[in-house]
Amino acid sequence: MRFHGDMLLTTPVISTLKQNYPDAKIDVLLYQNTIPILSENPEINALYGISNKGAGTKEKIKNALSLIKKLRANSYDLVVNLTDQWSVALIVRFLNAKIKISQDFGNRQSALWKKALRI
Repeated sequence: MRFHGDMLLTTPVISTLKQNYPDAKIDVLLYQNTIPILSENPEINALYGISNKGAGTKEKIKNALSLIKKLRANSYDLVVNLTDQWSVALIVRFLNAKIKISQDFGNRQSALWKKALRI
């Protein structure tokens, strides 16, 4: 998620997950400049920031591969994608989570968004 308001809107989702799964470790993938918004949330285990501002294509690819490797090491059971950003969908696609869910965005009908939920 990119924007500050979007980050604030994730807090009820995080709280609901934590209430229903108190032992869950919840990590959040977000843009680097929005990290301060969630950095004090005690329900979050780790924050992973994306920082590609001003980066060239090769650097963006290198950063994405490094991030995917780091996230795959966490062996997530569940990934919830709350954004319609294709770059995030691509990252999620390469994670080894047992379950991956996202909203069914009308403008996103490619293979990256396969099995999205209509809400």
